[in-house]
Amino acid sequence: MMSDHNQPFSCLSLARALGLKPLDRVQVASRTCMAEFRNDCRVRGKGDLPYWYFQRLCPDGLLEVCSPGGSSYLVHPQDICDVIASVPIQVQAVPDEVFVKWLGRPASMRAQGFNDSDYEPAYLRRMSLDRWGGVDRTWVSFLDESLNRWGSTSQIVSRPDRERLRSKMLRSRMPVYKPKGHSNYSADRGVDSRDANVRHAAGAFIQAALAGHGQLVEALSRRDISPLSTASINRSLLAGSLRK
Repeated sequence: MMSDHNQPFSCLSLARALGLKPLDRVQVASRTCMAEFRNDCRVRGKGDLPYWYFQRLCPDGLLEVCSPGGSSYLVHPQDICDVIASVPIQVQAVPDEVFVKWLGRPASMRAQGFNDSDYEPAYLRRMSLDRWGGVDRTWVSFLDESLNRWGSTSQIVSRPDRERLRSKMLRSRMPVYKPKGHSNYSADRGVDSRDANVRHAAGAFIQAALAGHGQLVEALSRRDISPLSTASINRSLLAGSLRK
């Protein structure tokens, strides 16, 4: 993992203020990260800042983020310029300490697999696929912070969760490392349409303000039209025009 900050200062308060959850998409403005993907920028024909997946908050306040292809980097909270919230994927996983104890069991007991009590709830962070395209390794953040032992080791998730994850092995949803194939530069699915809706709403807001339509301005500035969509914006425009 790489960072632009060789000696990062304490920034835990700033990092926690972001309130990020695993698999939230964050837009990263990091020189190191951009340098790593300069070839992708040239292929794409534009140098957009990438959206990558938030993984975890480090003890020193840096943020671990991951590209859609599974490359991890450390960035300062000030390097985050946009956040797209995601719904975490919760799984049942085996903590590292439990796994070590399981290794010490007799072979006959290990052959029976893990007990239900061996699993703890966790949020999925990323995964890798085997050469056949199935789930290989999974990395998680346990909901109980005391169970997290940060490092390069992966955790075992329950068999039902492994089956469930087959339908979620998409780089538009999480970081997925594949033995073969080109890695996505940015997890920016839906960003262009979102930005278009923001421009549409901003333009309508300015026009209403310049025309002195106070109620229409109020309708467009209501918090309940977020996330923005063309339909929600048009409903606000209609509601505001009807109250004129």
